Amino acid sequence: KKRDVAGITNITYVLLEDLTINSGTNVVVEPGIVIKFNTNVGIFVNGGFKAKGSAIGGEIVFTSLKDDNYGNSGAPLPGDTNGDGNASAPAAGNWYTIRFQSTSDDGFSLIDSCIIKFAGGSNYGAVTYTDAGSTLSNSILSDSYNFGVKCENSSTPLVHNVTIANCRLDPIAMSLKANPTFTSITFTANGSKGIRILEGTLSSNATLSKRDVAGINNIAYIVDNLTISPNAILTIEPGVVIKL
Repeated sequence: KKRDVAGITNITYVLLEDLTINSGTNVVVEPGIVIKFNTNVGIFVNGGFKAKGSAIGGEIVFTSLKDDNYGNSGAPLPGDTNGDGNASAPAAGNWYTIRFQSTSDDGFSLIDSCIIKFAGGSNYGAVTYTDAGSTLSNSILSDSYNFGVKCENSSTPLVHNVTIANCRLDPIAMSLKANPTFTSITFTANGSKGIRILEGTLSSNATLSKRDVAGINNIAYIVDNLTISPNAILTIEPGVVIKL
């Protein structure tokens, strides 16, 4: 919740170490909160995590501790939470991710009206789903070192009205077994305009279907190396485009 401390209205929260939300536990972040992340930490959700901001000015912000553009006033710069002036600057991959894991509560969990910046370290997306399927909506993901949204294994998130910008690699990465839903997506200045396939080896059956994302009809899938195991079948539907 918002707190006013030492004459500072809506003081910034700083996450110094990983926050793991246990199964059966729910965490709610109120509108307007700013949370900054120390280097190489993230939020890992095994229970419920709801960050629902409000209209312009009431967004919830998740960003790097080095980002002086958000948060309470500090000295000498507004938003200089770490108090080092111009000595540090934020960069893609400063922190890890918000990761919804297999036991997370899909019905409770929500990211809505949020700004998520400078995440994506250690091969994560800014938001990562691992066998999870909650909703990400009305938000901006920018400056991720790897991906904007990453869907691992059999994840099924709903991603609606989200802008994905300035990712070093791809705006979306997904497993062949994942089945996310993307609607009203915008891509801006990412490393590609495609969907990265995560598998190096496919060990069970999967189907690759045509998708229309970010105004791109039949968006291309990007594959590096893919080995299909002897007992697995990959079905590619007609018209699918794969780039290697």
